[in-house]
Formats: sequence, C-alpha cells, structure tokens
Amino acid sequence: LGLRVIGIDRPGMGGSDKRSDYSIEGVAKDALALADHLQLKRFGSIGMSAGGPFAIKIAELAPDRVPLVGLINASPERTLPEWKAVSLPMRLMLGAMLSRPLRKLAFANIATGTEKRVAGAAKKGVLTQQDQLHLIATIQEGLANPHGFDTLMNDIDLVLTRSWPINWSQLKAKVFAYSATK
Repeated sequence: LGLRVIGIDRPGMGGSDKRSDYSIEGVAKDALALADHLQLKRFGSIGMSAGGPFAIKIAELAPDRVPLVGLINASPERTLPEWKAVSLPMRLMLGAMLSRPLRKLAFANIATGTEKRVAGAAKKGVLTQQDQLHLIATIQEGLANPHGFDTLMNDIDLVLTRSWPINWSQLKAKVFAYSATK
C-alpha cells in the first residue's frame, strides 16, 4: 500500500515529557512541526478515544496537507448531537471521570475496556494480532509514564468539559469514524 505510519505521544504520555501549556491546538501544532521536519507534504491524521479532537485539529490547521482524518472509538464533543448516541453506561463512566475522587476507579475500567475493544477488533480482522499486541503494549507504556495518568485526566478535561477549539466550518478533510460497539 505504500503507507508510512508515524505515531506520536501527546506530551506527558508514553516517553514524552509533560508540558505546562497543554492544549488541543498546541499538540496539533507539535504534530505539524514534526510533519514539517519529516518533509511530509500530505498525510492523514488518526485519533483514538480522547485523541479524536487532536486529530481533527491537525486537519483544520493544515487543510491542504491533511485530506483525511480517522477516528477510532473517539468520543464526540459534548455539544454535538452525537453525544446522545454514546451509551448511558459510558456517559456515566465518563461523568465519573470528571469527578477527581472517582477518576482512578473509572480509568481502570476504561483501560480494561480498551484492551477488550482492541482484542475484538483483532478478532474481526480489523487488526492483526501483532497490531493488537502493539496497541495494548502502547497503552500500558503510556500509563507507566509517571505523568501518564495526569495527562490522561487533562485530556478528559479538554475533551469532555469544554467545547473543542475547532472551527468546524474550516474543516475540509473527510472524517472516517470506527467504533467497536456491538
């Protein structure tokens, strides 16, 4: 297929350092700076879970370079009608994560659920077993970072408690969404 996959960790996840000016736009600009450094003229952007708005922002900031966005089990912005399509148990769990005392308990459920969804995608042939193992290892590695949990909580605050800083009318990219729901 001639595809090249470049994965980046958001600040404070995986092997990256935490940043005090963490924002959806800041991360998108970092990704575009990397694309500039690698001399990528056109590329797609993919976001999983809370990474969805980051992937969309990359496309909004570089409409002539990013014609496609892929969303994998991404949460819709709470102000969009699609939020109502999120299952009640998931909305309750995400709501619990907005409460700081309940976050670690809710997060443990999400980490386990993500591993199950990845395994389900592999069984359906969407992912190879090698991809499945790599994704699960990446999730575990990201959480092993001392800042990983705090960064994930920042993601949840950015993605679930605020309107996304996306100018939807400027978005030219085609957006494809995959959800591993029943």
